[in-house]
Amino acid sequence: MKKLFLLIALIINFIYFFSEKSYSGINKSDQIMQWKKIDRQNFIDTKEFYLSNNILELLVKTTGYNKLSLNIDCENLTYKKKYGNKETLFKPIIEKSTEYELASQLCFLTGIDGFYKDRRPKPFAKIIIKRFEQNPKKYSKFSPKDSLKNISNNFENDPQKNVKKNMTLIEDNY
Repeated sequence: MKKLFLLIALIINFIYFFSEKSYSGINKSDQIMQWKKIDRQNFIDTKEFYLSNNILELLVKTTGYNKLSLNIDCENLTYKKKYGNKETLFKPIIEKSTEYELASQLCFLTGIDGFYKDRRPKPFAKIIIKRFEQNPKKYSKFSPKDSLKNISNNFENDPQKNVKKNMTLIEDNY
């Protein structure tokens, strides 16, 4: 009888031990982790991003670059990349590209007509949206002097023609 009782108690403890769910990992990892995956080759910094007028300033890690600054002009659907002291000219955003994915998920934050919050945002977008909604002033660089009309990407229309800018172009590796 004692053996039967011990066997039943052992079986019950065994069942309880293995039926109890255990979750390993980091609790609230979204609050801790800075880099989130966009696609196979690209990661986005979810803690350092800024909105200035109609431009999203994002930090992206991609193959071949440690940290790349990606500026997306949501009004004209163009983007520019910066790495160190090198930068590209503004290029149009092509459908099904990483830049298109970022613009479609985040450009509604600028308030431009035609962009809406996705019903099911991607994990990286969900974190960025949540952080922006909690503290919009921290991630905004709006000032009355800043205007896209005053920013010129065309050197021919530059009023200070005597001032030369050193700009080194980088390849587009997306």
